Amino acid sequence: MREKILNDPRYKWYKRTVWTVAIIWASVVAVQSFPYYMLVGRGEAAFKHGAYVVAERDFKAAVNETRGLNEKDPRIARILNNLAVLYRVQGRYAEAEKYCSRTVAIAEKYFPNRSELPVSINNLAALLRDEGKYKESEELYKRALDLWHNRVKTKGDPKLASIISGLGKLYRDEGRYAEAEKMYLEALSIKQKALGKDHPEVAAVLDNLGGLMRDIGRYRESLEYYRRALAIDKKALGMSHPDTATDLNNLAGLLRDMHRPQEAEPLYERAFKIRIATLGPKHPLLAKSLSGMAELAVQKGKFPEAERLLGRAYELQTEALGNEHPDVATTLDLLGDVFTKEGKLAKAQKSLSHALTMREKLLGPAHPDVGLTLMHMASLELAMGNTRHASNLLNQSVRIFKSSLGQEHPTTKRALAAVNEIKAGAKGASVKS
Repeated sequence: MREKILNDPRYKWYKRTVWTVAIIWASVVAVQSFPYYMLVGRGEAAFKHGAYVVAERDFKAAVNETRGLNEKDPRIARILNNLAVLYRVQGRYAEAEKYCSRTVAIAEKYFPNRSELPVSINNLAALLRDEGKYKESEELYKRALDLWHNRVKTKGDPKLASIISGLGKLYRDEGRYAEAEKMYLEALSIKQKALGKDHPEVAAVLDNLGGLMRDIGRYRESLEYYRRALAIDKKALGMSHPDTATDLNNLAGLLRDMHRPQEAEPLYERAFKIRIATLGPKHPLLAKSLSGMAELAVQKGKFPEAERLLGRAYELQTEALGNEHPDVATTLDLLGDVFTKEGKLAKAQKSLSHALTMREKLLGPAHPDVGLTLMHMASLELAMGNTRHASNLLNQSVRIFKSSLGQEHPTTKRALAAVNEIKAGAKGASVKS
């Protein structure tokens, strides 16, 4: 074709015709695609800033723009994935799972040997992890990795590192710390080689490693990872970026755990100010800062201040995420524990009961967060003088922790220590969590 027609001077008219038709067709496609990309871009910007109602509206409008397209058009998978992530963040798990499953089905049918399939499976695995369905989540993560290694086969892709890091997060949630560390370090190595050591995605993995080290009490290593992540994000994104605020907030939490409140407090405040300035006054991430400051206040014995901060966090979360979300349950759980410490036992009972009901419904009765609420309820029962009931609640929490986290997990050990205190007759003991 090239020799006999395209390069033959006698057929210049044919070449011009081919190029003209191609340009016209590309222009038509671009014009037709413009509304879709405008809606997706606007929706993704709204999502980043916590405007979830606006994001959902634009994403759904973008879905309408794809009607009539063949499912193998990548625009369909992209917008379905966006809706899945949006609903997952909002705690609308049933809707998120519907969109995740459809994205996986499309990828299996049209992109079986491309990265879309393991990436979509990875997203579904992350959703199931958030729901506390650890076994199903692990199976999907491993399937995603198997598909990548046997079909996609590229070894140094950052997308592969994200799947590995997600599996590491699952292992961390389950208390399988050695396996989590291995996954995180592998993901870190891939991202550093692919993106460079100063890339924000590298900072995200360092941040995960910092959280892992914090979980197991290796505070010096945690501090190093958190500071490295912060340094990267400050340089790459600036001091006013939401990711930098997350680094500051995590570092503050570690310093709080290390009983260095004078250093933690200004970091919490800086993180909070950055988040307000960049995300607006109603973003649910603000509640993370408020909760951290509240726990710092508890550490200082300033219970009324902690109550005020948690109350504000609860208002932000319910407005942004709805009345039934795991983050809302966490705030209610912390608030219930503060009420117990203040001696407001009726309020504590109401808050903790609400948290327990929500966690059992959203996460299942065997989730570790359910065990944490049972521990706080045991503290309440001890404060009310109901030692036997407190013991029963603690035993329930121990069974949950042993099953989900293992015998050697720090939380399991704390619950066992509390049970032993009661057995030893330590009346009025306060259950820590």
